[in-house]
Amino acid sequence: MLSSRARYGLKAMAILGRRYSEGHLVPVEAIAEEHNIPVKFLEATLTQLRKRGLLKSRRGPAGGYALTRPPDKISLAEVIRTLDGPFAPTPCARTREPQRCARTWRPARSGRSCAKCAT
Repeated sequence: MLSSRARYGLKAMAILGRRYSEGHLVPVEAIAEEHNIPVKFLEATLTQLRKRGLLKSRRGPAGGYALTRPPDKISLAEVIRTLDGPFAPTPCARTREPQRCARTWRPARSGRSCAKCAT
């Protein structure tokens, strides 16, 4: 399940992705208003994404946020990991410190996870 921060962050990234080709910064108030997101909460969320290098920003009357690269080069997983931390559908599918699951443990193609959980 995604946190509110991740849900709002994904909504904001979608808005910025749609406006990417315009080449303009989008004010945080415009993003917040479009999805009825509290401005202060959204500012904190966008700051995390900016620090990760997904967004650029400028302060002031002509300020706002924009994507640092084309929308098709930013994955949902990258945004979610930035805002919620690492995630995996099962403990044995984690890329860091995978845990044994109840099923038979054996290496899968994509790393150390059980064969049934990796599919």
